[in-house]
This record gives sequence, C-alpha cells and structure tokens, in this order.
Amino acid sequence: MTTTQQETTATPTTDVTPYQAAKLVNEWLAGDGIEKVIPPQMMYNYTAARLNKGKAPLITGAKRDLDTGKVTVKVEDLKSWYTGYAAKARALQGL
Repeated sequence: MTTTQQETTATPTTDVTPYQAAKLVNEWLAGDGIEKVIPPQMMYNYTAARLNKGKAPLITGAKRDLDTGKVTVKVEDLKSWYTGYAAKARALQGL
C-alpha cells in the first residue's frame, strides 16, 4: 500500500461493512493511479456471500456479528487484502 492510503484522514480505524470497504478500496485505487472501480457487490461476494455459504471469506478477518447478523471487515485486514489486489491491478495496467 502506498503512502496515499496510509495518510487518508477519512479512513476509519475499526470495522467497515462490505459497502464501506468498496468505497475505501475505490479511494485507494484512485489515489494510487489505478484505473479500476470495485463495485460494492464484489466486496459483498468476497465477505458476506461466502460466509452465508459456510465458506471462508476472501478477505481475512471478515466476520458476522452473531447478535446483529451484520458482516464487517477490519480496516487493517482490508488494507492487507488491498496490497495484493493493487499489485495485480498495477501489473495488468502496466504500472
């Protein structure tokens, strides 16, 4: 992850929903000059949909609150996932 993402003042420091995760990732992609937009459905599929099927989420640390049923991801885990995702996106765009 580049300095751009680490210095984003609007970045939450706790858990985010898949929708919020997509918004953050899109900000980070734009800040890194990567021309790609992640739809919120993609984050949902990587987290909640997999948990619904009894599978492990593709973003480590995604979890479902047993009381509310809400799926969240720790921003720290999202940043780790983003690092790998951005590297692949950069390679595909020749950056």
